[in-house]
Amino acid sequence: MEINKKVIETIKNHYLKNYGQSARMKEIENDSELEISFYNIPECEFETDYLLMSISIPKKNNRGEDRKMLRGHLNSDQKEDLIITVYTLGGGFGALSRVENEYFVFLRNKNNYALATIISDSELVNCQNGGRFSAFEIQNGNIIGTTYCYDVNDPSCCPTLAFSTELEFTNEKLVIVKQDEIIK
Repeated sequence: MEINKKVIETIKNHYLKNYGQSARMKEIENDSELEISFYNIPECEFETDYLLMSISIPKKNNRGEDRKMLRGHLNSDQKEDLIITVYTLGGGFGALSRVENEYFVFLRNKNNYALATIISDSELVNCQNGGRFSAFEIQNGNIIGTTYCYDVNDPSCCPTLAFSTELEFTNEKLVIVKQDEIIK
């Protein structure tokens, strides 16, 4: 499944508006993704040129990868809507860098997709110590996925708590409607 250039441009413009105003931008594009990196612009000779934010916009789902693009019905119009998962890295240095997925929800209207909402996985999860969400499919109007939560002593690489999660698109937002712990 591939997405059209207008959807990619909408996502890219969101990041340009939020990060590109006073930063140097570098793009790398291949068949499956567009990677955009934003770097600070040094104001003096002693300041370094460091990474502010890096994003990966998928152009298609590759075999064996997580589902980065989902199609299905999210509202009652019976048109196939679209969710794009954008991987982001930034907001700090080294271990302090923030890694998130941001979900761009596009609703189909006539022959185009219109951006309905953007939400990060950290806003979606209901975890006491932080966590991540991975969407797998759209089923019966809801988004099905897994929430991974960090227990108190978990290292940043490896959350140990997992929940089967169902999200609903309502009032222009994604909200949790069902969540069950996955017992290992």
